[in-house]
Amino acid sequence: MSKKYDDEFLLNELKRFYNETGKVPIKYDFDHNTMFPSSITYSNHFGSWNNGLQLAGFDVNHIKLKSTGNEYCEICGSKNTLQWYYTNNLRICNKCSRGSRNYLHGILDPSCTSGIGVITEHVVYEILGDCKKCNTKDHFLSPYDLISDKYGTINVKSSKLYKDGRWGFCKPKNQTIPNYYICIGFDENKVEIQHVWIIPSDSKLIIKNGICITNSTKCLEKFKQYELNPEPYDNVYQNLDITTLPEFVNVVI
Repeated sequence: MSKKYDDEFLLNELKRFYNETGKVPIKYDFDHNTMFPSSITYSNHFGSWNNGLQLAGFDVNHIKLKSTGNEYCEICGSKNTLQWYYTNNLRICNKCSRGSRNYLHGILDPSCTSGIGVITEHVVYEILGDCKKCNTKDHFLSPYDLISDKYGTINVKSSKLYKDGRWGFCKPKNQTIPNYYICIGFDENKVEIQHVWIIPSDSKLIIKNGICITNSTKCLEKFKQYELNPEPYDNVYQNLDITTLPEFVNVVI
């Protein structure tokens, strides 16, 4: 027997996905994730998947199936596409419409996972002082977050301290391996940066799916060789005015 859901639960699940990922979900996201109801559930409940999105307060992407060959993406400038998406009154290509792209419009939610990721990336950028950012408005498809004169290619990872007493830094399966992972460990409320680790990608402490650090004396001792003083990083974090960052310029704080 299929599960019975009410309107409030289904709409809140759409909002939860957005808060956790920083992007408006598409059908694929719910059909390939057992933590959420299927898109068919939304179609049966609200008449269509898009109806559910609109009731949850999200804009629906409108797709133009055919291209005349003269259009271009108003974010990346690409012309090589057969489909166009219209979001925030911008004509954008498939790659720009997928994933966490709200930062390209300056409307990224600073409290979502992607928002915290961008903020911590900027903190690292400021502290290292020898980096260039890879995912800018003009170049946002890089598999890396930063390129440093000292460390080479870097991916910045952040995690709060979970209730089970660990920090978890995920490593996407299809991600090109950087030279280093810079891992930022927050307290459980993401109020304070408590730990900073700069871990080479060939470290034996990196497991298949990423990096897991338990808040225990034994585990912290294993990672001690990679740990830095977190105070400079936390000072930048505490004093950062995110409205000066392009990813948040159109967000009302």
